[in-house]
Amino acid sequence: MSDMHAAQEKSLLANENLVEEQEAVVSRLENLLSRGKRAVDCSTFC
Repeated sequence: MSDMHAAQEKSLLANENLVEEQEAVVSRLENLLSRGKRAVDCSTFC
């Protein structure tokens, strides 16, 4: 029984790590997209 519990905890930790990694990737993509948008705006209006 305790083996199953340990496996569940390990799985939960792995899922939390994946979520954190995904959030970091999304944040980086949002930054890149907003930078790209600014570059496009500047090229059309500068």
